[in-house]
Amino acid sequence: MSTMLPSTPKSFGDIRHVFSSGLSALLGESNYFHFRQTKQLVSILVDGLGVSNVRERSGHAPFLTAQLSAHKPISAGYPSTTATSITSFATGLQAGHHGIVGYRIQDPSSTKAVNLLTGWGDQWHAPEWQVQPTISQRAVESGVDVFFIGSPEYESSGFSSITMPNAKFVGSKSISSSFEIARQLLESSGRCLIYLYLPQLDQTAHAYGWQSDKWAVLLEQLDSDLRNFVSGLTPHQSVTLTADHGVVDISEENKVFLDEGPQPNSEISLVGGDTRAPFVYLSDPGETKNYVEKLRDYYSNIAYVLAKDELVASGWYGPFLDGIEARLPSVAILAKSKVAFYHREFSSPKSLRMIGHHGSISSEELLVPLLRFGQLA
Repeated sequence: MSTMLPSTPKSFGDIRHVFSSGLSALLGESNYFHFRQTKQLVSILVDGLGVSNVRERSGHAPFLTAQLSAHKPISAGYPSTTATSITSFATGLQAGHHGIVGYRIQDPSSTKAVNLLTGWGDQWHAPEWQVQPTISQRAVESGVDVFFIGSPEYESSGFSSITMPNAKFVGSKSISSSFEIARQLLESSGRCLIYLYLPQLDQTAHAYGWQSDKWAVLLEQLDSDLRNFVSGLTPHQSVTLTADHGVVDISEENKVFLDEGPQPNSEISLVGGDTRAPFVYLSDPGETKNYVEKLRDYYSNIAYVLAKDELVASGWYGPFLDGIEARLPSVAILAKSKVAFYHREFSSPKSLRMIGHHGSISSEELLVPLLRFGQLA
C-alpha cells in the first residue's frame, strides 16, 4: 500500500518564525516575515483558531474574516498540536531540534508515558526535555521587557518553564481581561514584547465542537475585543495574531478504535500522540514493518500509516539533534478523513468525550492566520 502523502503547504511549519520575527522587528533586525521595526509588540496566539474554522463561521467574526482576506495564512507543523506548535513558536525551531515531538509520548529511558504539555512535575523535569534557548531569553538579554499573559495556572507550569522562562507572567481568566492587561502593559512599558495566549476557543472546541453555539460566542468575543484593541494602537505599537492549529469536529460514529483493528504479535506499550495523529509504541520494534503493512491494508481509506524511519525521512520534524529521534513512535497514524482514533486501553474518558480534534496534516488543522496590525500592517 502506498505511503504517498499530500503535499504540505509551502508555509509548512512557519509558525516557528512568528515570535522570532517579532523580536527582530523590535531590535531593528531583518526577519523571516519582513516585519518593520516597531517599539512595542503584542504577539497573540489563539489556541485552536484555524483559518478554515474562522471562514466557516465568518458571520460571527466579520473583523477577523476581513483580515484573513488581506493576509496570507501560514502553517503549523507536524503534529498539529499545542505542545509542539507553541514550543516551535517560542524557540524558533522545528521539533527535531527542540524535542517536544508531540502531545503524549513514551519516555525512551523508562518506557513510561509522559504528557509533554501538562504532565510535567517531580517525575518529569521539563527543562531536561527542552534545552534550547527561547526567544524570550534572547529578548531579555537584548534589553527588551517580555510579558506573558495567560490563565493563572500557567504561571508555574513546566511547559511555561521551557517556552517562556524569562517572561514576566500576568494572569488572566478571560479574553477581554487579557486584552485589557495588554493595553495596560503597553501604556506602562518601554520597549516590550508581550505574548498573549488565549486558550478558551480550543478548550470549548474540544468539549462542544467548533460548530457549537458556545464556540461561536467566544469567536464573537475575540473578534470584538481584537478590533477594539488594534483600533487604539499608537504609531510605535504593533500586533500579530496567529494560532497553533485548527480544529476538526468528529461525530460519534467516526471514532475509530485501534483495539478493534489489526494487532501486532507483540504488545503495544503505549498509544500516545493525538486522536487524529496517534503514536503507537511497540514493545518489540522489530515488528514495526509487519504491523505497518497490516494497518495500511486495513485503514487505507481513512489514514496514512508511517513507520518510524519513514516519519524521520518525511522531513516534517526537520533535522534531529541527538536523542530526539528516540522519542518518536514505532508507528505514526495520520487521519486523512474526518475520523478520530482511540485505543480503549490508553484513551482517557475525557478524551473519549471530545468533539473537536486535531493533530493531523489536513488543511483544516495546519492552516492558521498570521494577521498584522499597527507598524507591521
